[in-house]
Amino acid sequence: MDELQTRFPPFKLRFKAREMKTLCGYRQHLGSAPDMVVRNLDNELKRRGTPFKCGESNGAANTIDTLKNIIADNDKSYPLISMSQDYFEEIGLSIEGKTPFDHVIIVMGIEDGNVWFYDPYKPFAMRSSRVTTFNNHLPYVKMLKYWKETHSPNWVMWVERIKGSLDRWLEK
Repeated sequence: MDELQTRFPPFKLRFKAREMKTLCGYRQHLGSAPDMVVRNLDNELKRRGTPFKCGESNGAANTIDTLKNIIADNDKSYPLISMSQDYFEEIGLSIEGKTPFDHVIIVMGIEDGNVWFYDPYKPFAMRSSRVTTFNNHLPYVKMLKYWKETHSPNWVMWVERIKGSLDRWLEK
């Protein structure tokens, strides 16, 4: 959202961490409630009077090209995708417990067979002595595996500007 804010400075698109945790239904040690995120964020964007809304899609139709198109669109934020908990093993963390969960990352770019991302969990993971490296990218093949093996396979979410009647004046 911060990066989108730089492209559309008149609108209040930045959120404090505390605000975002509330919108996402975050509970310590339990994570967020994904079913709340899109609805709550949409409502907050409307409340702030911004011309933005959330976009969301899931299923096999979402591919690497879907992510590339969202990234390339200046009216959209970077895409958020869900990853299976197996992703944590990739960074050296073992997850205990029987209830599988999904994890969300922000895709920043796709280049040379790699997916570059920001993982909001990184500062916490780096506190573990078991985590010695935490890459900001994965080979596309691995990312696709983790993206596909979630509760909502190939889920992607983004924030986008709602085009309106003033667009013909803005685009000149």
